[in-house]
Amino acid sequence: MPIQNSIERVSTQYRQTTQELAQLSRESNEVNSTQPELKKRRGGIYLATFLIACAAIFIFYSSQGNSNSPVKSQDQIEEEQSSKDELQSMEPPAPANSPEPTPSSTPVSIQAQIETKFVFTPTGISLSWTVSGVSQYDYAEIRLSEDGGSEKSLGKFKPGTQSLELIKEDNQGQTSFKAYLHLENGQVVIAPSLDVRGKFSAN
Repeated sequence: MPIQNSIERVSTQYRQTTQELAQLSRESNEVNSTQPELKKRRGGIYLATFLIACAAIFIFYSSQGNSNSPVKSQDQIEEEQSSKDELQSMEPPAPANSPEPTPSSTPVSIQAQIETKFVFTPTGISLSWTVSGVSQYDYAEIRLSEDGGSEKSLGKFKPGTQSLELIKEDNQGQTSFKAYLHLENGQVVIAPSLDVRGKFSAN
């Protein structure tokens, strides 16, 4: 460290000056102390000793002042940062602004149903249908298809009409009947297919 190196240099100079002063004392015992050269040398050594001592005292107190402000190690810095993070994590989160519900533009599906059934008659079958889930609708449409072919409409029936008489024309093949319920809001409800052996036509 810079302060420690300065102290060592001052100590070395002090020792050297002390040795010179001791040597000069010995010489003064041997030589007349009133000689001008010897007095001048002795005065310079005393002055240098005084300056070195002052420098040593200044460096000592400077090092003491620096020691009162210790430098934090990397471990201490990381520990303090970890403590701050833990305190922040313990703080309750700010309440999020939940969006207000907005009315849906999608029309609500109506739970309407239409069911079909039939009974045999002397000439064929009587096909009927039942509507539930709604009190009003546009109309019910009955379609048929023979042997899995394309559908053909047998008519559109207003509320109040719920049956259709069909004549059996042939015992071969199979006819599928399907009812379509058209609601006032534009939705269409389809009944499961009703399969009957033979071929039929409307009366």
